[in-house]
Amino acid sequence: MLGHDEVSLCIIDDIKSVVDGLTMLDWEHEGVTVAGAASNGEDGLELVLREKPDIVITDIRMPRMDGLTMLRELLEANLACKVILISSYTDFDYAKEAVRLGAFDYVVKPFTEEEIVEAVRK
Repeated sequence: MLGHDEVSLCIIDDIKSVVDGLTMLDWEHEGVTVAGAASNGEDGLELVLREKPDIVITDIRMPRMDGLTMLRELLEANLACKVILISSYTDFDYAKEAVRLGAFDYVVKPFTEEEIVEAVRK
């Protein structure tokens, strides 16, 4: 993403180590700023509506609101952000529903730093 305008990113996952790991990546090198993080779908939706990031990385299965429901809410709000869903669930139905709803990408946990950075670069 070097050479482009600064891109903002929100991270939403109920597993603290995932949020911490994603937050600690060298996003600055990629021209990305982490606008915020949340640990459940409801707080994540609030964060995204407030910050209006360019990219959202969110888990599918979370307390209070799952990632697919959050994606539906973001679509209804007409936010122009790209959503990358992450999940330890390799169930094809989740991926199919994510694509149907307009998710930009779907990355299966555990993922490598390269896999998640590549998804953001796209």
